[in-house]
Amino acid sequence: VSQLYGGPSETSPPSTTSLPAIHLSSTPDLVLPLLRKMLEHAAQQGDVQTAATLSLIVGRKTVEKMEIPEPELVGWIEAYLDILHQQRLYETAAKVMKACAGN
Repeated sequence: VSQLYGGPSETSPPSTTSLPAIHLSSTPDLVLPLLRKMLEHAAQQGDVQTAATLSLIVGRKTVEKMEIPEPELVGWIEAYLDILHQQRLYETAAKVMKACAGN
């Protein structure tokens, strides 16, 4: 399959630089709606871990540009923190809270 796309042959090691990067700042009209749909889909499926993590990765400014209501965002993060506490993953929960404070 990779040969069809000009990638490495079966015998050569995979390249980590073979795909072009999509920069959020240069393509917001393309990336922001896609990110929003990903977040909303994850949340609708009950995958608050993904929704919360992605929202923390992209940061508050990007989430605001996606026009995701703050109560919805807070709900994802609180639900994820509840899961972490139930699983007794206190260190991870502390990192999530620290990331929230930094955003």
